[in-house]
Amino acid sequence: MSEYITHMDLSVYLNRLQVRNNRVFDPIRKKWLIIQPEELVRQSLLLYLLEEKKLTAHRIAVEKMIRLHDQVRRFDLVYYDHQGLPLLLVECKSPSLPLSQVVLEQAIWYNYEIKAPYLLLSNGKSTAWFLVDPEEKSYKEIPGNGPDLYNEKTRGL
Repeated sequence: MSEYITHMDLSVYLNRLQVRNNRVFDPIRKKWLIIQPEELVRQSLLLYLLEEKKLTAHRIAVEKMIRLHDQVRRFDLVYYDHQGLPLLLVECKSPSLPLSQVVLEQAIWYNYEIKAPYLLLSNGKSTAWFLVDPEEKSYKEIPGNGPDLYNEKTRGL
């Protein structure tokens, strides 16, 4: 999995987050959340996706529950295309946790339910993008900064 992990320091977004009284504001959920390392990664990655990848805020879902067999889990982020279909599933980890095969497997497991054609893994220091074929249950790493999700011409698998 490590071949295409890209160094992307999301700490450049930290000073732009709204932080007050040990809480960070989530612009998607419109609420203040207790600061945790993974939450800072999630909020910094949200800024990256909104500002650099030009994603539309109202198409992003944050920490929603999904049912996987008889277990209830929460995904970190899902971005939906203009038709309301999942386009990107994002899995965030604390900066102290390296991106590993276990992290990828967790995202793939969640994606059995979501069925997004793209996965993004990030711990705030490193990122990895994947193209997924949910029907074939296969994936391959994408080098660099991932697909152009803004133009959405990337769905044709």
